[in-house]
Amino acid sequence: MLGVTAGMVLGVPITNFIANETSIEMAMVFFAVVNAVAFIATWLFIPSMHVTEKLSYGAQLRVLKKPIIWLAIAAVVLLGSAGASVSSYIAEYLETITHISGKMLSLTLFLYGLASLLGNLIGGRLLSKNPMRTVVTYPIVLGLFLSGMGTRYIVLGGIIFLVFSLLAILLRMYMYRPTKQHSR
Repeated sequence: MLGVTAGMVLGVPITNFIANETSIEMAMVFFAVVNAVAFIATWLFIPSMHVTEKLSYGAQLRVLKKPIIWLAIAAVVLLGSAGASVSSYIAEYLETITHISGKMLSLTLFLYGLASLLGNLIGGRLLSKNPMRTVVTYPIVLGLFLSGMGTRYIVLGGIIFLVFSLLAILLRMYMYRPTKQHSR
């Protein structure tokens, strides 16, 4: 997912900028060239993985018996869907509600992409460290934040953002606190 986010960080704002400055066709040409370069780089520089031990299909499917795998799959599907949904409509939302357009919109999308990239890094670490706590707590904090996203008032939006930031800091402190180790 980090590669997708990194692509969104650069791809969406740059493509939006090119479309605003030239045409949608030129933006799509840029998009096609970048994807072709990424494909060729992957083909040339990512080594193939040789099979060291052949596993039966049953052995490969046994991993699906672990609840943490299903939790991870659900988290990836839901977060990926949410991210794709936001990416699909954020530019129009920003233009319509906040009246941001042109170069400022490209900059805003770039900053959004950087925040998404940082969120992916932090989220990955949190999921690795304590998956259950992260998956349970994240939707609550996100819901609190999103409850203020529809506002047209900058001051109210700023207050909601500050509250969300404080909650995120508290959540981070809560998630990184030492937990009791159970002996087996």
